[in-house]
Amino acid sequence: MKSSSMLAGAVLCLSVSLPSCTSSSGGAADLSLADADCLSNPPACGLCATDEHCKDPAAPRCEQNTHKCVACLIPPAVDNCPSGQACTIENGTFKCTATCANIADCQKIMGSGYDCCGGLCARTDSDTANCGGCGVTCDPPNNADPACYSGHCIIGVCHAGYDDCNKSIDDGCEVATGTD
Repeated sequence: MKSSSMLAGAVLCLSVSLPSCTSSSGGAADLSLADADCLSNPPACGLCATDEHCKDPAAPRCEQNTHKCVACLIPPAVDNCPSGQACTIENGTFKCTATCANIADCQKIMGSGYDCCGGLCARTDSDTANCGGCGVTCDPPNNADPACYSGHCIIGVCHAGYDDCNKSIDDGCEVATGTD
């Protein structure tokens, strides 16, 4: 617990890992990254300011824009990925991905089944951003999430309340199960 003199309007945090804060007037105080206390002292709000605040081995780096611990940092920050890999963001997740100049690099680093797409190794048989070839993107079908199977774009999962009765990607999940 922090010890400090109570000033009018000051906020006192009772926990570093799970913020439980009260104002000096005794009422609850909601803290967010926008609050001055969180910006000046992110660890007091369960965030990080430096790598030293990141204790999880799977997320050892502090991303300075969000003040969250992540697996790696995007250049120009010093990257902690192994040799032959670079930090990328996929679906909001920071991860180390193999880099390449050609398909031989990918096969050496990752094994068979990978192609070199835009400097990164990708599985063109299952990657929705490189399905069947580099840069071939699977667009979301109607009422569904896309998937890539054997290098072909397919319907992945129908959204709740829809089903794919005719098994055609052209119209996606075409049946509203609550009404049809």
